[in-house]
Amino acid sequence: MESASGCKEGYGDYVISMDQYLEAYFEAVEQDQEYNCEYEKEYGDCNCQNADDEEICEYDCFMGKGMEYCVDNNPYAEEGQEEEEEEMELREYAECRNLEVQDNNNNRRKLEQDEVEYFVGAYCSESGSAIHLGVFTDDTCSQFADENGGAST
Repeated sequence: MESASGCKEGYGDYVISMDQYLEAYFEAVEQDQEYNCEYEKEYGDCNCQNADDEEICEYDCFMGKGMEYCVDNNPYAEEGQEEEEEEMELREYAECRNLEVQDNNNNRRKLEQDEVEYFVGAYCSESGSAIHLGVFTDDTCSQFADENGGAST
């Protein structure tokens, strides 16, 4: 006789979808980081209200603690010289997004029909115990780009 929970053995039923789980996870991480930044600013070592240069004091403190997520800009960069870095937003790629790859094709002309479009998205490990990012050839992230799921080549 099967149990009322719907499981036999060796696996479990998921109550929410992977998308819902990832959204909740990223939201929790963001809230935790915001709390940690505010706490350090108010009560921790990064309370720089009495410092000569509050912005530099906070920058040095947060970077020294490995809390770069608390820093909006680099006060040491000259005006207009700060590099605009596009960092990979895991939250976006977990939703199956187009992967923009810089490719000069060895400076050769690439025909429109020769271009291949790739997508990055989340998928469950074979055991179901982990979530990974993979490279796919379709916009629903269901067809892996290679037999390794984009994990290695």
